[in-house]
Amino acid sequence: MKRIFSPLLVFILIGCTSKDIAGPFDCTSTSITVDVVAINNASACNTNDGSISVSAIGGKGPYQFSVNGGAFSDNTLFQNLGAGLYSIEAKDANGCSGFLNPSAQISIPNSTLNATATTVQDSNCINDNGSILISATGGTPPYTYKLGNGTFTEIPSFSNLASGSYTIMIRDSDGCSFSLNRQVARGDTGISWSNEIQDIIVTNCAVSGCHNGTQSPNLSNISGVQANKETVKSRTGNGTMPPAGRTDLTAEQIKKIACWVDDGAKNN
Repeated sequence: MKRIFSPLLVFILIGCTSKDIAGPFDCTSTSITVDVVAINNASACNTNDGSISVSAIGGKGPYQFSVNGGAFSDNTLFQNLGAGLYSIEAKDANGCSGFLNPSAQISIPNSTLNATATTVQDSNCINDNGSILISATGGTPPYTYKLGNGTFTEIPSFSNLASGSYTIMIRDSDGCSFSLNRQVARGDTGISWSNEIQDIIVTNCAVSGCHNGTQSPNLSNISGVQANKETVKSRTGNGTMPPAGRTDLTAEQIKKIACWVDDGAKNN
């Protein structure tokens, strides 16, 4: 009897194999650098006629570019820009990204508006307490201030900030603006092993049959927790520790563990 194979069956038999399916590209093995080719400043306050031209190297071309978190495109020239700081991101054919560092600044040539800022580090684990204080000079007072994508305010300070990078825009009464990038550092939170973390770990994680010495790692003492601090932080953070069947940690307990680890997992 003559056998007849349909094209669909032949495709199934000889088509895609596991070796044909590529896994995700490891972006840690590549580096993309974004450079400014040219900047044309805006001609006056309240005008949007500035431009930034960029290029990228590294990774695998072609590249796409985004300004201030906007949509990616093939364009390397960003036009119709007003005064301010602009963050440029490049993405290559493998989906890996690189950023322009520092951000590009479009200025107003004839504006005397200037500003400085001082920061206070965030040293509170549960309630962020970092802050930024701005001092503006020049231009035409009074000034208003904006943090990130927020709204303008007459108050020259921002409080209750987590550690991280922030962009501040200062605007005078003529509509001229000036931008700053500032980093709020992370301070030591003072979370204590003996007063806070030990009870959380021993009560919830180093329990009978689970990490109390009968199962690796042993989390019944500080040396075992210190040796596995990043694992403890990761697993309590993603909810896989404590084990199933036990009460979940509260958000505050999880945050305290992370702070203690980030403080250096001290025996304090």
